Amino acid sequence: MSLSKKDKKELQLIFEQAKTALGQAENSKQLYDLKVEFLSKKSRLFLSRKKIKDSPPEEKPAWGAFFNEVFKGLEALYLEKQKQLSEKDLLKKIEKEAMDLSLPGPYLPAGSKHPITKVIDQIVSIFRPLGYSIQTGPY
Repeated sequence: MSLSKKDKKELQLIFEQAKTALGQAENSKQLYDLKVEFLSKKSRLFLSRKKIKDSPPEEKPAWGAFFNEVFKGLEALYLEKQKQLSEKDLLKKIEKEAMDLSLPGPYLPAGSKHPITKVIDQIVSIFRPLGYSIQTGPY
């Protein structure tokens, strides 16, 4: 059984349907679903590829080239649309998360107290309420 003009038209029809559907995809989920529908191992495109093995040996290279041309064309369309949608998603994300870069950043204290200073402060906080005062230096 060899591939006929009908099979060639079927491949072209699949290509046109996929091209139209990929053009209408509005988000990454729809695009992925279309990839599964048209480019997966169980798609109509790959099922028609199985017919190539039943064709005469002298026709196989021509049909293989035609199939690869259709497949590569669909793959290129998919990648182009994926790039467009990812850029669109990135712009939406940037727009959503926009911030004023001229505003000052949050205050971050530099460093912390030395452990000995912390202990001295604790001791002072205990003895001060008992009536003791702090004396510094030799008097």
